[in-house]
Amino acid sequence: MVPSANRPSVSPPSPKCPQRNHTVYYLSKKRRRGRRHPFFSQLSEGIDTGCRQASYFLNITYLYEDDNLPNQLSKLLAPGCRGIILLGTEMDEHAFAPFLTLPVPIVVLDTFFEGISANYVQIANVQGAFLAAGHLIRKYRTQPGYLRSSYPIGNFSERADGFYKAIRKNGMPASKSPVHTLSPSMEGAYEDMRELLRQGEAPARCYFADNDLIADKNASPVKIEIETSLVLRQS
Repeated sequence: MVPSANRPSVSPPSPKCPQRNHTVYYLSKKRRRGRRHPFFSQLSEGIDTGCRQASYFLNITYLYEDDNLPNQLSKLLAPGCRGIILLGTEMDEHAFAPFLTLPVPIVVLDTFFEGISANYVQIANVQGAFLAAGHLIRKYRTQPGYLRSSYPIGNFSERADGFYKAIRKNGMPASKSPVHTLSPSMEGAYEDMRELLRQGEAPARCYFADNDLIADKNASPVKIEIETSLVLRQS
């Protein structure tokens, strides 16, 4: 958690049933419309449970890149808005700028902007990827490949950083790790990998993957060992 500077605060309501005049907005900023990973559904369910226990009403709203963001935010700041939980997985600093002047507390999940002081809750992407790649190197005594997402977000960039740090620390040249760019979904990753194999691409002995959908062994058309940063963080 990175503390915010000069952020407004609110007092919790009295412990009773959630009321709409004590509303927390959970905003999910997305670049494109479509299905999301089940993790995010579980995340919103957990936030809802926490809000109810604290006697807050949770309003879940999705914001898309083609939306008029200032107009959307002005509608959200109706009487009763007590704070915002912002899922920033797909956000960059430019997209976050309109939130900086809002007069309510904000907590940003799943991203971090180095130059912006705010309240952040973030995954240890670099460390997780470093540990996962190191595990593969120790177990198989060979250089792992990298199953990289074709959809760029900050989390994946940080995982790439951790992966290559592990490669270099073990005295391996980064250029020798085969990199396959795949869709970050089970179906898409399967089809992309199958096409690479059809073209004669030789698979590595083991791989690090950007997320668990790419890494899912049921989605992989080859029998290989795959690790994600998520695996080692949960074990």
